[in-house]
Amino acid sequence: MSAFLRGGRLILNAPRVCLRLFQTQSQVLSPIKIGMPSLSPTMESGSIVQWHKKEGDEVAPGDLLCEVQTDKAVVGMEVDEEGIMAKIIQPEGSVNKVGDIIAVLANADEDWQEVRSNADAFVASMGGGGGAAKTSESSASPTPAAVPPTPAATPPTPASTGKQLPIGPAVRLLLSSYGLSPEQITGTGPNGTVLKGDVLAYVASKGLQKVPQEASPIPSKVPTAGPATVPSRGAVVSSSGYVDIPVSEMCEISAKRLIESKTTIPHAYTSATFNVDRLFALQRAINGAKLVDSRVTINDLILKACAYALRLVPEVNGTSAAKGTVFHRAGEVDISVVISTPTGSISPVVRSVDHLPVSEISALVKDLVTRGLENKLKPEELTGGSFTLSNLGMFEVREFSSIINPPQVASLAVGGCQSRLRLLPCGNLKPVTTLTLTLSADARFVDEVTAARFFRHVQNYLESNPEGLFEDDPLLAAVAGCRDLSVLAF
Repeated sequence: MSAFLRGGRLILNAPRVCLRLFQTQSQVLSPIKIGMPSLSPTMESGSIVQWHKKEGDEVAPGDLLCEVQTDKAVVGMEVDEEGIMAKIIQPEGSVNKVGDIIAVLANADEDWQEVRSNADAFVASMGGGGGAAKTSESSASPTPAAVPPTPAATPPTPASTGKQLPIGPAVRLLLSSYGLSPEQITGTGPNGTVLKGDVLAYVASKGLQKVPQEASPIPSKVPTAGPATVPSRGAVVSSSGYVDIPVSEMCEISAKRLIESKTTIPHAYTSATFNVDRLFALQRAINGAKLVDSRVTINDLILKACAYALRLVPEVNGTSAAKGTVFHRAGEVDISVVISTPTGSISPVVRSVDHLPVSEISALVKDLVTRGLENKLKPEELTGGSFTLSNLGMFEVREFSSIINPPQVASLAVGGCQSRLRLLPCGNLKPVTTLTLTLSADARFVDEVTAARFFRHVQNYLESNPEGLFEDDPLLAAVAGCRDLSVLAF
């Protein structure tokens, strides 16, 4: 089965000729399998966020079949086939490995109900692995009813003071696992607070066993499809006031990669602080000229400055391979820009930044942010970066360091602007606006001297010569005009 993208959605070309046919009393069936596709080089599994087709619905080329949560974003999946949805193998919320069969289509000339009745045998014969998927719902097989523990004699409890003593989450979880209540335990903590040791001692003295957990009931009716949201394991509110909020699948994958990065890549950090008064004056001049549809941001200018610096110091621009023993120097400057979304951070890539005018960089970044927040990014827009830029300046963070995004070898963290007093050679003090950048680099490929060379070129474009960012740029005329009018405080 081949796959390509159109209009931000995945198009699957399922073959018309299937590997196995099914003979029924009426006709030979040749159903079409729909498998979980690989939407990124690092994707191992995907979660079905929402089905947009139900069993019995007609499917035409270009129709949105479902939405899949990958390790990077939510992607809409279309099928470039005509047929009828015969059976949904995996429900919403299920996590399936790449290649697992998630649905079966009947051809337009087939009885879809007949295909549906034979779908399980079809999936088994194809080795789709659909049964291995984890779901947010409980298994269809009923769990044997839990045998309640033998009631234990309740020891005398301290007289109620009319005020419930706080119980920690660990103690409450332990009580719940043995089917106990705090009133059954004599607390030895301050003011009679029940401690974990008190519970363990009580359990040991009574010889209690953990209470089997009951399976969650299978919903009898599929809920009406609503707006696409990332499946989450519902928050649990305890009587003590604590709220247990499960980690989303995207955050789990992100955390796994961050741990891998920190434990396998020797991070080296280099920081530099620049005077950006000229840069801000230039930005005001550009936006004041109103030659572009949207405002140029400081982040757009930093992105362009980094692109030029990466072109001049290619040792920072690339990826590692062969378990960190080989450096692949990138031929293009493709920068991943970190965007925060309600479901986690994503890093869409701006391609060939060093060859783009500032106005186009600005428009591209705004488009990526908009579509990223709407879960409409294409898979190829989330892969292939050679460098990463993360900006927390809008949150007034003075400075921070970022974790390298494998297989890249470096990432840049942009802090917020600060007003400082600078001592001039004449002895006077002058207020200036400064910006601190921190480079996180793989020490196997980027040493301190290389990092310093990178920052020297960044400084040239941000502090000494910001108008150099507009070489061969249509906006350069506006910059020159404003300078002639002494608008810029150079």
